[in-house]
Amino acid sequence: MAIMAIATITSRRVSPGEDTSLGATLTPEGGNFAVFSCNAAAVFLDLFDEFGATLTDRIELRRGSNDVFHAHVDGVGAGQQYGFRALGEYAPK
Repeated sequence: MAIMAIATITSRRVSPGEDTSLGATLTPEGGNFAVFSCNAAAVFLDLFDEFGATLTDRIELRRGSNDVFHAHVDGVGAGQQYGFRALGEYAPK
């Protein structure tokens, strides 16, 4: 099975962030996002508008130590609608 390529689309400032706290953690500048996956080939953070209806940004997370994918995104705040998208082979036993 081929893995579909997904492009990063964002005008926000993105930095590597931290892998120490999973999920979304607000910072004074924005938010840190981190998720664990030992099987994903890539993980993307999808940000949506306030209603969760329109995708506004898609950001590829960096794979760090201990299989935690992470990034810090400037300009996000409390109530930000988001989701993680993992790519890789789907092979349940």
